[in-house]
Amino acid sequence: MSNREESFEQALNHDPKSKKPKKKRGTTQGKYTLKMKSKGIQQKVIYNRRSQPVGKGAIRYSTYSEALARNGWVLIDLPNWHNADEVKLDMIWKEMKTTFDLDDCVRHQTLSNIGNNWRGFKSRLTNNFIMKYMEDPAYRAKNPHTLMFPLAIYPDITQPVWHNFVASRTTPEFQELRRLQQARRATNDNPHRLGRKGYHNLEYELQQQLDTEEEIERAVLWKEARKDKKGEYAKESDKEIADTIDSLFEKRKQGEVVEIGTNDILSQALGTPESYGRVRDRGHNVGFKDCFPKSKGGLRSLHERQIIYENETRRKYEAEIESLKKRTNDIENNFKAVMKALEEKSHGHQGLSTDIEAHFSPNIVQEREDEDIANDHVQEENVEHNLEDKSDYPNLLQDESNYPNLVQDESFIDVIVTLNEGTCSRLDLENLIDKQATRCVLLDFIHRKVAKGIIRQAAEVHNKPLEENDYRIEVNELLIPDALIPNAIDPDEIYLVKHVFRSYVAWPKHLVLLKGEKIKKYTPKRKRTNTKQPQPILPKTQSQPQQETSLASSSSSERPPQNSQK
Repeated sequence: MSNREESFEQALNHDPKSKKPKKKRGTTQGKYTLKMKSKGIQQKVIYNRRSQPVGKGAIRYSTYSEALARNGWVLIDLPNWHNADEVKLDMIWKEMKTTFDLDDCVRHQTLSNIGNNWRGFKSRLTNNFIMKYMEDPAYRAKNPHTLMFPLAIYPDITQPVWHNFVASRTTPEFQELRRLQQARRATNDNPHRLGRKGYHNLEYELQQQLDTEEEIERAVLWKEARKDKKGEYAKESDKEIADTIDSLFEKRKQGEVVEIGTNDILSQALGTPESYGRVRDRGHNVGFKDCFPKSKGGLRSLHERQIIYENETRRKYEAEIESLKKRTNDIENNFKAVMKALEEKSHGHQGLSTDIEAHFSPNIVQEREDEDIANDHVQEENVEHNLEDKSDYPNLLQDESNYPNLVQDESFIDVIVTLNEGTCSRLDLENLIDKQATRCVLLDFIHRKVAKGIIRQAAEVHNKPLEENDYRIEVNELLIPDALIPNAIDPDEIYLVKHVFRSYVAWPKHLVLLKGEKIKKYTPKRKRTNTKQPQPILPKTQSQPQQETSLASSSSSERPPQNSQK
């Protein structure tokens, strides 16, 4: 047997009355958790309002966190948890997420809990082995190799790491820091008796017993945390403070005690104000702002953040709806004012107002197949309406919801009413146009026309900043409802065009056709082919002298070379 094994056996299994050493339990690994993990079953963890794990799943969550803190992924010779390698932290997070059903938003908190367990593991190694070896001569005589070899119960600790850890814990600076923290810890005259349960699980148990989801007061938690299994207080000072808390509760019912901010029942009973930082009797990862939030918030809870997000989204949509209603009412009032102005300008022309009302009346409005039928109808009433193929405006005017879309088309303003004896000026509807709205056609990745919409100028879409290469589009017409969205809002729920109908979406600029633009189709260039027939190459022969031709014939043909013969 090696010295390392002998040291471990002497330290943990030594029994002078028996010949064979007793076998003791080793470190907890969480066998049930490992069994569920091998079957591919993720265990669920319940969180309370302050993002603290509670319930039965929280116990297994805590056990497995402690096991990961001891497995050697983060070496114990590091001075601080913040010095751990990010790769190792990612490995730990993936291991926790594979074993438990966790959201990405609790990654920081999960790693922080494992960091606390890692620090507690180092503290137990220091107190139970290193300091015990230095301060207890009897233990040092039985285990002379404690500081030389790592403990066999922790096989993940290598000898170089153990030597570095022992060296860091035996320095004068660390000894001074240890004495300072021991003196600070000794000032706590009334420690709780919860163990690993913690205040958050105690509150969860009380809520289950009382069948309520309301927050349990800190004073009640303080009293329950100082009781033993029999329901009695271990120290007399604990009972005195508990009696003070009960008397303050009675005075509060009678209106003699007022709680303002941090000066609640517990602070008054203990006689010490609440300090900034971690709040008393609320457990780990609970800060001052979580229990005593200011007017602007500061809550960290997943539940609270979800409620705040839903309320903000609801208020934003309600504000947009009110704005649209107000805008629609303004458009309707302006339209009525324009019609009234036309009636006033038509004095001396009998029947004009009747004709206008008849033209826009729902009883007479009908489908016009082309512009000629509309012009014939106008001529019969002695009024010319140059609608420029906009004969459907009367139909659109029946529905008030079409007013915003109708006035955004500038051709609607070009309605000219011409009388037999005079001509009215251009309708003053420029103030009804949304200068920041542009109609467009939306394309998908394969350049199909999938929807129509309006470009709205804004800096964000659904509380997310708008990218530089995207437009904020209001989708108001579907062409291919089942087409994919280039920038899917939610890959699992909102990824088709029909999912964003009557809503806003970010669309890439290169897939948006503005008014007058056409889809650029790629046409491959064809190679040029020589259509002329190739002429045969004749062998060269001795050219004969030719007679001189006229000036006209010589200009149209090349002059052959003349050979001089002697």
